[in-house]
Amino acid sequence: MKFRFCMLLAVTCFCANRVRSQENWELKREKDSIFIYTRSGQDSKFNELRAEFDLRGNLLQLRSILEDVQRYPDWVYSTKTSSLVERKNGDDDFIYYAEIAAPWPVSNRDYYSETKIHLNPKSGIMQIESHNLTNSFPTKHHVVRIPLLQANWTIRELAGGMMHVEYVLHWDPGGNLPAWLANMFSYNGPYQSFSELKRKMEASNP
Repeated sequence: MKFRFCMLLAVTCFCANRVRSQENWELKREKDSIFIYTRSGQDSKFNELRAEFDLRGNLLQLRSILEDVQRYPDWVYSTKTSSLVERKNGDDDFIYYAEIAAPWPVSNRDYYSETKIHLNPKSGIMQIESHNLTNSFPTKHHVVRIPLLQANWTIRELAGGMMHVEYVLHWDPGGNLPAWLANMFSYNGPYQSFSELKRKMEASNP
């Protein structure tokens, strides 16, 4: 009886999480066919974010841009510097460092991220999982280490040389970040980044 109850509870929790993963998203910004949604976070007081948009090009072109971490300052919003730290298990798993510029008097943020790429050419799907490494590297003076940063990309090839991108972010910038600045990063930051990404892909596929 106790075993059955535990199994029922586990299934109920699993179903609840599945339902939540598909609900409660609120559209916050729509421009240039880029859709930005948010909802209250489970592991952070800051909102979770989801973005959806289409890109011109193919999976290998997009992968090449996402792996070129040294060029993140060219298109990733407010990135001051970024560098490759280590490649693990070939090209599908790597660690990189990035520092995010914040307007005075707020301190800059930084993080180390491990990123894993799963590309299935047969299905035309590429999935990318990134999570921050909180205790593996020393911190910098006057720079706040981001305590939570988890990002997931799902990219599907479409007809006509297009791809559909879904991006989900769970984050906590750490420190005493004002609400207005958090909102700027939550809504404006991803839009600016993905808008620049679209321009990069379109320049490669005129």
